[in-house]
Amino acid sequence: MAEHLDARIGTTELALLALKSGVRNAAGARAENDKVLRTFRSDLPRGFGHFLVVDGSGKNIGSSEVDSSGGALAVNFSAIGKPLSYGFRIAGPLRPFGARGLQALAVIYPLDSAGSRIIGLIPLSAIQREVLRRDIPDASLAALVSRSGDVITSSASTSYWIGRRIEIAAARGADSAGRVGTLIGQNGAALYAAFALSEHAPLGIVVGTPESIAFAKARRDMWRAIGWGALAFFLGVLLASTQATKIIRPLYELESDAATLGAGDLKHRSRINSSDELGRLGRSINAMAERLQRREAEALQAQKMESVGQLAGGIAHDFNNLLTVIGGRLELLASGDQLSADAKEDIAEMRGATTRAVSLTRQLLAFSRKQLLRPRVIDLNAIVDEIEPMLRRLIGEDVQIVIAREPRLERVLADSSQIHQVLMNLCLNARDAMPAGGVLRIKTRNQAVTTEDEDKGLPVGRYVVVSVTDTGQGMDAPTKARIFDPFFTTKPAGKGTGLGLATVYGIVRQSGAKITVDTAPGRGSTFFIYFPASDAEFTGEYAVASSEDARGTETILIVEDERSVRELATKMLEARGYKVIAASHGGDAMQLVQGPEQKIDLVLTDVVMPGMGGRELVENLRRLRPDIKVVFMSGYTDDEIVKRGLLDPDVDFIQKPFSAEQLGAHMREALDD
Repeated sequence: MAEHLDARIGTTELALLALKSGVRNAAGARAENDKVLRTFRSDLPRGFGHFLVVDGSGKNIGSSEVDSSGGALAVNFSAIGKPLSYGFRIAGPLRPFGARGLQALAVIYPLDSAGSRIIGLIPLSAIQREVLRRDIPDASLAALVSRSGDVITSSASTSYWIGRRIEIAAARGADSAGRVGTLIGQNGAALYAAFALSEHAPLGIVVGTPESIAFAKARRDMWRAIGWGALAFFLGVLLASTQATKIIRPLYELESDAATLGAGDLKHRSRINSSDELGRLGRSINAMAERLQRREAEALQAQKMESVGQLAGGIAHDFNNLLTVIGGRLELLASGDQLSADAKEDIAEMRGATTRAVSLTRQLLAFSRKQLLRPRVIDLNAIVDEIEPMLRRLIGEDVQIVIAREPRLERVLADSSQIHQVLMNLCLNARDAMPAGGVLRIKTRNQAVTTEDEDKGLPVGRYVVVSVTDTGQGMDAPTKARIFDPFFTTKPAGKGTGLGLATVYGIVRQSGAKITVDTAPGRGSTFFIYFPASDAEFTGEYAVASSEDARGTETILIVEDERSVRELATKMLEARGYKVIAASHGGDAMQLVQGPEQKIDLVLTDVVMPGMGGRELVENLRRLRPDIKVVFMSGYTDDEIVKRGLLDPDVDFIQKPFSAEQLGAHMREALDD
């Protein structure tokens, strides 16, 4: 019986080791811990026990059972004494949920240095059922006792023994060897008793049988026992070996599995797959390892994207300033009347190269999720309708386009121009996967997720799904694992930058959506994008000022420390009729606006400048002229400026590089607002 008790406690200890990496002590972790514990508990046999997580103050921050106590427990688990072997503590019996709650032994294991702990509760009723009442003859007694001999629970149907001290020498012994003695039971009956200590806990097992029964049987069977003794010995050895195979060895293997996973080897899987409780525990450990491995892969992907994004943001400022000057000067040159045909052709080639450089920079910023999106409520069916004519021109006659639209598609909150780019990139990628022709399918639909889909990372809610399917060659597992990596491409040299799907990934994730792919060699590929459905009011499209409306006669103050950019912006705006005053830094700008006779309708200022930056300049200007209109410009990414606290997210901002038409339209819109 002591061995069965040890096996029961040891199984609980292994369960705690398996759970340790799945729970955490952090603000707001209660719901996540509850889910982990309850999912784990649901895979175990009924009556196995319960699990808790407590913080350093003893407050309940995770439970495998529904807990209406608000986190308060009747037992302060953080104050329970020194650990036993392998860092575990055994305490009890106790009632953690109050005087009428569950009475159990507690197996406690530390989570971190802050004092948080994970606890397994073994109900005393389970110990009675699984250990004490196991093959006990009538009128006999099996009791769970403390090392001092106090009875904790027993196999008896009455409470006579509970709390009594069994006065036999073995009850006060210090080792785990079996001892025998005589004790006086209920109604004065003498019991012939044996005692053994647990190896896992400061507990013992006492088994007693009435002496009249014990010795009468011994006298009757003495000669028979001699004849069967040898056979019984060999059967005992066989039984012990069987028990070791079924319980002890799997326990050691499970302990090793838990230690391996705890050391960070999430590819490791337990080989315990039997149909009993240990097999279920092994499968639960494997399921947890798979979930942790998926989360680790997602975290690594996010870190990789963030690293490349930081590199892109670092070069964006200087690179965009250069592209602003190059593109703007070429635009001014192209507007000249006395250019030869060769000069016009050269300028067109250079402008094309500049445009491609701008596009490449923005692709870098897109996949690294550093663009400033302008989300609004949109209809994805309308987006599909808008790109369909262009797709039919670009895809080619050898590819059939099939579009299936959900008639009552819900709205989503996204930047329509970025979603245009996402769908175009996916469709062009699908076309390239079908060099010999095929079928391209675009489908929209509504989907409700009622239970969390961990494979797709979708929480419960309503979604609008857009899928793009091709009948091309498909992808193997190694290729699928890298398709969203920047600069990864399977196309021949010169046929692709490797930024198409990376850009899709960045825009989708920055829009709060999720993208997955279903593919295999020989059966094509399907990309699914899951947008959270929006209940906000549909407002339609934004109006954009036309180039004919982008002229004016107002006075604009330009503040820019880069001379080439300052002179270029001045020429662009003067060509559209505006009066322009230029300043090279914030102090110069403040001097220009001091005089009350100096009329200024709008300030166009760089954000990052030596000395007085754009934000500080505007704060000083508005002390003098509170109603002055301001547009900020910068070669840094919009997201990077907001993150640094240089601008608020809702200010008027134009990103470098910009064309004369874009700058004029932006100024007109800001002045008319």
